[in-house]
Formats: sequence, structure tokens, C-alpha cells
Amino acid sequence: RSEFGGPAFEPHITVVGAISLAPEDALAPYPARVTAAARGTFFYQCVFFLIDPIPEVMEASARACNHFGFQSSTPYMPHLSLLYADISDEDKERARQ
Repeated sequence: RSEFGGPAFEPHITVVGAISLAPEDALAPYPARVTAAARGTFFYQCVFFLIDPIPEVMEASARACNHFGFQSSTPYMPHLSLLYADISDEDKERARQ
């Protein structure tokens, strides 16, 4: 972030989008493994680690979506965001590397 800009944020793996959680709503720990570093096309998915979609990871998202009544128009893509920014594709690739 110091090289490419963008806001500071707590590292996290999103399990359900666009809601606020209270501490008592937290999920139990589950295993997660990084499969690759990737770059995206959205500010909030500028550069991120892809997370292996093992059953435990996918079930955590499904449970959270069901609990909060969240319906997404796109399939769940488990990832851990590293950089939020609007930067060029060349800079995204440098950051990904």
C-alpha cells in the first residue's frame, strides 16, 4: 500500500458481502490455503490472494449468507484482499508480483 496508495484496512477473507457483523456473529475458525496472487478489475479487488475453495471455506460463506439472508448475483470467490486501489493494469501486475 505504501508504494501503490489506497486505504489501510484489516486483512480479511470476505465470507459474505455488504453487511456489518457484531463480534457474537463471528464464525468459528476454519482452514484456508492461498492458491495464487491475483489482480482484479474492481477497487476492492485490486490485488488479492485467491483462497482454495475447499468445502470448509465454501460452507462458511454459505452459512453466513443464509444466516444474514444475503443473496449475491455472482458466485462466491474466496479471496484475501491485499490492496484496494484504482491503479493501472501495469501497476496491479507489479503489486501482484
